[in-house]
Amino acid sequence: MNRKKINMNDALKNDEIFLQFLAQEARSDSYRERKKQTEQGPHPPEDMLYDYVLGNVGEHEAQIIREHIAFCGLCAQEVLQLRITEEKLKEDLWNYANTLSFMGYIRNIFSGVRRIYLASGLCAAGICFLIVKFIILQPDPISESYRAAKTLFSQSSPDLSLPWEKPAAALGFTSGRPSPANRAFGAGLWAGRAEISGEPLDSMPEFLSPEWKGRIKKDHWSKTQWEPFYSAGRWCLLAQAVCNSKDGISYEFWEKQIVILSQIQKDFEKLPETVKQEYEILYKILGCVESAIKDKQNRPCKTVASEIAPLIIYLSPESEK
Repeated sequence: MNRKKINMNDALKNDEIFLQFLAQEARSDSYRERKKQTEQGPHPPEDMLYDYVLGNVGEHEAQIIREHIAFCGLCAQEVLQLRITEEKLKEDLWNYANTLSFMGYIRNIFSGVRRIYLASGLCAAGICFLIVKFIILQPDPISESYRAAKTLFSQSSPDLSLPWEKPAAALGFTSGRPSPANRAFGAGLWAGRAEISGEPLDSMPEFLSPEWKGRIKKDHWSKTQWEPFYSAGRWCLLAQAVCNSKDGISYEFWEKQIVILSQIQKDFEKLPETVKQEYEILYKILGCVESAIKDKQNRPCKTVASEIAPLIIYLSPESEK
Protein backbone atom coordinates (compact mmCIF):
# COMPACT_ATOMS: atom_id res chain seq x y z
CA MET A 1 0.00 0.00 0.00
CA ASN A 2 1.39 3.40 -0.98
CA ARG A 3 1.30 6.05 1.71
CA LYS A 4 2.36 9.65 1.62
CA LYS A 5 5.70 10.07 3.38
CA ILE A 6 5.51 12.15 6.56
CA ASN A 7 8.25 14.71 7.14
CA MET A 8 9.69 15.66 10.52
CA ASN A 9 8.26 19.19 10.61
CA ASP A 10 4.70 17.92 10.13
CA ALA A 11 5.24 15.15 12.67
CA LEU A 12 6.11 17.57 15.45
CA LYS A 13 2.85 19.47 15.02
CA ASN A 14 0.43 16.66 15.72
CA ASP A 15 0.49 13.74 18.16
CA GLU A 16 -1.20 11.25 15.84
CA ILE A 17 1.03 12.20 12.90
CA PHE A 18 4.09 11.88 15.10
CA LEU A 19 3.20 8.26 15.91
CA GLN A 20 2.84 7.52 12.22
CA PHE A 21 6.16 9.24 11.56
CA LEU A 22 7.90 7.19 14.22
CA ALA A 23 6.50 3.95 12.81
CA GLN A 24 7.63 5.02 9.35
CA GLU A 25 11.10 6.18 10.30
CA ALA A 26 11.92 3.38 12.75
CA ARG A 27 12.43 1.03 9.79
CA SER A 28 14.29 3.47 7.53
CA ASP A 29 18.01 3.70 6.86
CA SER A 30 17.84 7.49 6.95
CA TYR A 31 16.47 7.46 10.49
CA ARG A 32 19.20 5.12 11.68
CA GLU A 33 21.86 7.25 10.03
CA ARG A 34 20.54 10.47 11.53
CA LYS A 35 20.20 8.82 14.93
CA LYS A 36 23.83 7.73 14.74
CA GLN A 37 24.98 11.23 13.82
CA THR A 38 22.80 12.91 16.46
CA GLU A 39 24.05 10.70 19.27
CA GLN A 40 27.64 11.68 18.41
CA GLY A 41 26.76 15.24 19.48
CA PRO A 42 26.65 18.04 20.14
CA HIS A 43 23.95 17.64 22.79
CA PRO A 44 21.86 20.26 24.62
CA PRO A 45 23.42 21.22 27.99
CA GLU A 46 21.96 19.39 30.99
CA ASP A 47 20.65 22.63 32.48
CA MET A 48 18.77 23.31 29.24
CA LEU A 49 17.19 19.84 29.38
CA TYR A 50 16.26 20.51 33.01
CA ASP A 51 14.63 23.83 32.07
CA TYR A 52 12.75 21.95 29.34
CA VAL A 53 11.43 19.44 31.89
CA LEU A 54 10.29 22.34 34.10
CA GLY A 55 8.65 24.11 31.15
CA ASN A 56 11.00 27.08 31.45
CA VAL A 57 12.00 27.29 27.79
CA GLY A 58 10.24 29.02 24.92
CA GLU A 59 8.34 27.13 22.22
CA HIS A 60 11.19 27.51 19.73
CA GLU A 61 13.75 26.02 22.13
CA ALA A 62 11.28 23.31 23.16
CA GLN A 63 10.79 22.25 19.54
CA ILE A 64 14.57 22.08 19.04
CA ILE A 65 14.88 19.79 22.07
CA ARG A 66 11.94 17.64 20.96
CA GLU A 67 13.50 17.18 17.56
CA HIS A 68 16.85 16.30 19.13
CA ILE A 69 15.50 13.68 21.55
CA ALA A 70 13.43 12.13 18.77
CA PHE A 71 16.77 10.91 17.36
CA CYS A 72 19.00 10.84 20.44
CA GLY A 73 18.31 8.01 22.83
CA LEU A 74 20.87 9.36 25.31
CA CYS A 75 19.15 12.72 25.76
CA ALA A 76 15.67 11.15 25.62
CA GLN A 77 16.57 8.96 28.59
CA GLU A 78 18.17 11.92 30.38
CA VAL A 79 15.00 13.98 29.97
CA LEU A 80 12.86 11.14 31.24
CA GLN A 81 15.09 10.62 34.28
CA LEU A 82 15.10 14.33 35.07
CA ARG A 83 11.32 14.38 34.95
CA ILE A 84 11.02 11.30 37.16
CA THR A 85 13.47 12.74 39.68
CA GLU A 86 11.82 16.16 39.72
CA GLU A 87 8.31 14.85 40.25
CA LYS A 88 9.23 11.88 42.43
CA LEU A 89 6.44 9.90 40.86
CA LYS A 90 8.24 7.13 39.02
CA GLU A 91 5.77 4.41 39.99
CA ASP A 92 2.74 6.58 39.28
CA LEU A 93 4.27 7.62 35.98
CA TRP A 94 4.46 4.10 34.61
CA ASN A 95 1.10 3.08 36.03
CA TYR A 96 -0.47 6.07 34.34
CA ALA A 97 1.39 5.45 31.07
CA ASN A 98 0.02 1.92 30.86
CA THR A 99 -3.54 3.28 30.88
CA LEU A 100 -3.04 5.48 27.82
CA SER A 101 -4.39 4.25 24.53
CA PHE A 102 -1.27 5.20 22.59
CA MET A 103 0.86 2.77 24.62
CA GLY A 104 -0.72 -0.14 22.78
CA TYR A 105 0.02 1.60 19.53
CA ILE A 106 3.65 2.06 20.56
CA ARG A 107 3.99 -1.64 21.33
CA ASN A 108 2.67 -2.50 17.89
CA ILE A 109 5.09 -0.11 16.25
CA PHE A 110 8.14 -1.59 17.90
CA SER A 111 7.10 -5.24 18.08
CA GLY A 112 8.48 -5.90 14.60
CA VAL A 113 11.74 -4.03 15.02
CA ARG A 114 12.78 -4.47 18.65
CA ARG A 115 14.99 -7.51 17.97
CA ILE A 116 16.86 -5.68 15.23
CA TYR A 117 17.34 -2.30 16.84
CA LEU A 118 17.07 -2.82 20.60
CA ALA A 119 20.83 -2.95 20.99
CA SER A 120 21.20 0.43 19.35
CA GLY A 121 18.74 2.01 21.75
CA LEU A 122 16.22 2.96 19.04
CA CYS A 123 13.25 1.46 20.85
CA ALA A 124 14.24 3.00 24.16
CA ALA A 125 14.74 6.39 22.54
CA GLY A 126 11.37 6.29 20.79
CA ILE A 127 9.45 5.15 23.84
CA CYS A 128 11.23 7.61 26.16
CA PHE A 129 10.48 10.43 23.77
CA LEU A 130 6.81 9.52 23.57
CA ILE A 131 6.48 9.29 27.34
CA VAL A 132 8.17 12.65 27.84
CA LYS A 133 6.16 14.24 25.03
CA PHE A 134 2.71 12.90 25.78
CA ILE A 135 2.44 12.36 29.53
CA ILE A 136 1.48 15.44 31.55
CA LEU A 137 2.68 14.65 35.05
CA GLN A 138 0.63 15.68 38.02
CA PRO A 139 2.25 18.54 39.97
CA ASP A 140 3.76 17.82 43.39
CA PRO A 141 0.62 17.43 45.55
CA ILE A 142 2.30 18.83 48.69
CA SER A 143 3.34 22.00 46.85
CA GLU A 144 -0.18 22.24 45.46
CA SER A 145 -1.52 22.09 49.01
CA TYR A 146 0.82 24.87 50.09
CA ARG A 147 -0.46 27.00 47.22
CA ALA A 148 -4.05 26.20 48.17
CA ALA A 149 -3.40 27.42 51.72
CA LYS A 150 -1.46 30.51 50.60
CA THR A 151 -4.45 32.83 51.10
CA LEU A 152 -4.93 31.46 54.60
CA PHE A 153 -1.30 32.17 55.50
CA SER A 154 -1.48 35.70 54.07
CA GLN A 155 -4.39 36.50 56.40
CA SER A 156 -2.71 35.22 59.54
CA SER A 157 0.80 34.53 60.75
CA PRO A 158 1.11 31.01 62.15
CA ASP A 159 4.10 30.18 64.34
CA LEU A 160 6.74 28.86 61.94
CA SER A 161 9.61 28.41 64.38
CA LEU A 162 11.25 24.98 64.15
CA PRO A 163 12.12 22.76 67.14
CA TRP A 164 15.90 23.20 66.94
CA GLU A 165 15.42 26.99 66.95
CA LYS A 166 13.62 26.97 70.32
CA PRO A 167 15.12 26.73 73.82
CA ALA A 168 15.71 23.10 74.77
CA ALA A 169 13.46 23.39 77.84
CA ALA A 170 10.50 24.27 75.63
CA LEU A 171 10.70 21.12 73.56
CA GLY A 172 9.97 18.36 76.00
CA PHE A 173 10.82 14.83 74.84
CA THR A 174 12.83 14.81 71.62
CA SER A 175 14.92 12.16 69.92
CA GLY A 176 17.52 14.76 68.93
CA ARG A 177 19.34 12.26 66.74
CA PRO A 178 21.41 13.35 63.72
CA SER A 179 20.38 10.22 61.80
CA PRO A 180 19.51 10.51 58.08
CA ALA A 181 15.83 9.94 58.85
CA ASN A 182 15.72 12.76 61.41
CA ARG A 183 17.71 15.15 59.22
CA ALA A 184 15.51 14.37 56.20
CA PHE A 185 12.42 15.04 58.30
CA GLY A 186 13.97 18.30 59.55
CA ALA A 187 14.86 19.33 56.01
CA GLY A 188 11.23 18.74 55.05
CA LEU A 189 10.08 20.97 57.90
CA TRP A 190 12.50 23.67 56.80
CA ALA A 191 11.46 23.39 53.12
CA GLY A 192 7.81 23.67 54.14
CA ARG A 193 8.47 26.82 56.11
CA ALA A 194 10.38 28.23 53.14
CA GLU A 195 7.35 27.64 50.90
CA ILE A 196 5.25 29.74 53.27
CA SER A 197 7.76 32.46 54.16
CA GLY A 198 9.57 32.72 50.85
CA GLU A 199 12.89 32.04 52.56
CA PRO A 200 15.64 31.30 49.96
CA LEU A 201 16.21 27.57 49.51
CA ASP A 202 19.98 27.99 49.54
CA SER A 203 19.84 29.28 53.12
CA MET A 204 18.96 25.87 54.57
CA PRO A 205 21.20 24.98 57.54
CA GLU A 206 24.09 22.78 56.49
CA PHE A 207 23.28 20.02 59.00
CA LEU A 208 19.98 19.40 57.19
CA SER A 209 21.72 18.58 53.91
CA PRO A 210 22.19 14.92 52.90
CA GLU A 211 25.83 15.75 52.16
CA TRP A 212 26.53 17.03 55.69
CA LYS A 213 29.90 15.67 56.85
CA GLY A 214 30.04 13.57 53.68
CA ARG A 215 27.58 11.02 55.03
CA ILE A 216 25.36 10.72 51.94
CA LYS A 217 26.60 11.34 48.41
CA LYS A 218 23.39 12.96 47.18
CA ASP A 219 22.46 16.63 46.94
CA HIS A 220 18.76 16.26 47.80
CA TRP A 221 16.76 13.99 50.05
CA SER A 222 14.35 13.17 47.21
CA LYS A 223 17.19 11.20 45.61
CA THR A 224 17.71 9.01 48.68
CA GLN A 225 15.83 6.23 50.45
CA TRP A 226 14.98 8.79 53.17
CA GLU A 227 12.62 10.69 50.87
CA PRO A 228 9.48 9.53 52.80
CA PHE A 229 10.79 11.36 55.90
CA TYR A 230 11.46 14.50 53.85
CA SER A 231 7.92 14.43 52.43
CA ALA A 232 6.48 13.72 55.87
CA GLY A 233 8.32 16.74 57.27
CA ARG A 234 6.97 19.02 54.53
CA TRP A 235 3.44 17.76 55.08
CA CYS A 236 3.57 17.96 58.90
CA LEU A 237 4.70 21.60 58.76
CA LEU A 238 1.84 22.36 56.37
CA ALA A 239 -0.77 20.64 58.55
CA GLN A 240 0.44 22.35 61.72
CA ALA A 241 0.58 25.79 60.03
CA VAL A 242 -2.96 25.38 58.68
CA CYS A 243 -4.30 24.35 62.06
CA ASN A 244 -2.45 27.16 63.87
CA SER A 245 -3.94 29.79 61.56
CA LYS A 246 -6.71 31.94 62.93
CA ASP A 247 -9.07 31.11 60.07
CA GLY A 248 -10.22 27.61 59.23
CA ILE A 249 -9.85 25.86 55.89
CA SER A 250 -12.41 23.90 53.88
CA TYR A 251 -12.90 20.17 54.24
CA GLU A 252 -12.11 19.85 50.51
CA PHE A 253 -8.55 20.82 51.38
CA TRP A 254 -8.29 18.01 53.93
CA GLU A 255 -9.79 15.48 51.53
CA LYS A 256 -6.90 16.12 49.15
CA GLN A 257 -4.46 15.35 51.94
CA ILE A 258 -5.63 11.74 52.01
CA VAL A 259 -3.81 11.03 48.74
CA ILE A 260 -0.61 12.60 50.09
CA LEU A 261 -0.71 10.67 53.35
CA SER A 262 -1.44 7.43 51.55
CA GLN A 263 1.55 7.92 49.24
CA ILE A 264 3.94 8.74 52.08
CA GLN A 265 2.83 5.58 53.90
CA LYS A 266 3.31 3.49 50.74
CA ASP A 267 6.83 4.88 50.32
CA PHE A 268 7.51 4.20 54.01
CA GLU A 269 6.55 0.56 53.54
CA LYS A 270 9.34 0.18 50.96
CA LEU A 271 12.04 1.09 53.49
CA PRO A 272 14.31 -1.56 55.06
CA GLU A 273 12.63 -3.49 57.85
CA THR A 274 14.96 -2.12 60.53
CA VAL A 275 14.11 1.46 59.55
CA LYS A 276 10.38 0.74 59.54
CA GLN A 277 10.56 -0.74 63.03
CA GLU A 278 12.63 2.14 64.42
CA TYR A 279 10.31 4.83 63.01
CA GLU A 280 7.02 2.98 63.23
CA ILE A 281 5.59 5.91 65.19
CA LEU A 282 5.63 8.07 62.04
CA TYR A 283 3.71 5.48 60.03
CA LYS A 284 1.11 5.02 62.77
CA ILE A 285 0.51 8.73 63.35
CA LEU A 286 0.11 9.51 59.64
CA GLY A 287 -2.38 6.66 59.43
CA CYS A 288 -4.21 8.06 62.44
CA VAL A 289 -4.47 11.49 60.81
CA GLU A 290 -5.65 9.94 57.54
CA SER A 291 -8.41 8.09 59.39
CA ALA A 292 -9.44 11.30 61.16
CA ILE A 293 -9.76 13.10 57.83
CA LYS A 294 -11.84 10.29 56.33
CA ASP A 295 -14.22 10.52 59.29
CA LYS A 296 -16.18 13.63 58.30
CA GLN A 297 -17.58 13.97 61.82
CA ASN A 298 -14.06 14.37 63.16
CA ARG A 299 -12.02 17.56 63.21
CA PRO A 300 -8.62 16.97 61.53
CA CYS A 301 -6.99 19.84 63.41
CA LYS A 302 -7.81 18.20 66.73
CA THR A 303 -5.81 15.14 65.67
CA VAL A 304 -3.05 17.30 64.20
CA ALA A 305 -2.72 19.16 67.51
CA SER A 306 -2.59 15.98 69.56
CA GLU A 307 -0.48 13.83 67.21
CA ILE A 308 1.46 15.86 64.62
CA ALA A 309 2.76 18.61 66.93
CA PRO A 310 4.51 16.14 69.30
CA LEU A 311 5.74 14.12 66.30
CA ILE A 312 7.44 17.21 64.85
CA ILE A 313 9.31 17.73 68.11
CA TYR A 314 10.23 14.06 68.46
CA LEU A 315 11.55 13.50 64.92
CA SER A 316 13.39 16.81 64.55
CA PRO A 317 17.19 16.61 64.71
CA GLU A 318 19.33 18.74 66.95
CA SER A 319 21.01 21.72 65.34
CA GLU A 320 24.70 21.55 64.48
CA LYS A 321 26.88 22.36 67.45
